[in-house]
Amino acid sequence: MPIPRLQKNNKSHNSTKIKLEAHRISLENIYCENEGEPLFKPQNFIIGSGQIIVIRGENGSGKSLLLRSICNSSSCLRGSIKWNKQNTSASNCAQKCMRIGHNPPFLHSLTLFENLQFWAQMLARKTEEKAENLEKAMQNFALQSFWHSPTQRLSAGQKQRGALAMLMLKPHACVWLLDEPHAALDLNAKQNLNEQIKNHLNNNGSVIIASHDKLNELNHTSVTLKHHSKAFFSR
Repeated sequence: MPIPRLQKNNKSHNSTKIKLEAHRISLENIYCENEGEPLFKPQNFIIGSGQIIVIRGENGSGKSLLLRSICNSSSCLRGSIKWNKQNTSASNCAQKCMRIGHNPPFLHSLTLFENLQFWAQMLARKTEEKAENLEKAMQNFALQSFWHSPTQRLSAGQKQRGALAMLMLKPHACVWLLDEPHAALDLNAKQNLNEQIKNHLNNNGSVIIASHDKLNELNHTSVTLKHHSKAFFSR
């Protein structure tokens, strides 16, 4: 299989860029349960086009579970999610969101290109988009030097860059849900990720990040998950 054509410059590849729809998402009395027990106190927050929410909290407070639940409308999620003031379905959330978690969905025996090629096919809305989305992934996250390396041989930082590159494979996703996205990245890769986030915001996108980092380079609002108390939920 031929790989996408390499660009001669190092700038982000933005040809035929999809303009995302303006949106406003309201999360009302949101919390997650684990084995029937609430993990954190209910949260209320709103995020719209061009905005970042950073979810903070101690280890085990439910940050990762919350991101997964927003994307998949998991059965452990309580409360409501409204898209432009309207209740939204699980399928609508999944279509409009793109989540990058701790463990990239890669087969270790395949090369990075082969893994991303599979996901490009799965995530593209049109067959003709696949090659361009792959090229964006390669260029925007500087994957050329290990494009054909088996995933099992990549460093933690290289795997993380490969995982983050999946964001380019679903350009119609308005909301990025990123779980500790800066983990294992070197300084240049962190700066590049921040630029990709800013590009997404400028294109009407929004981002929800679970992180322990300060993220001073990104203008954001923080939401802190606090462990629940049985007294709080028994009122």
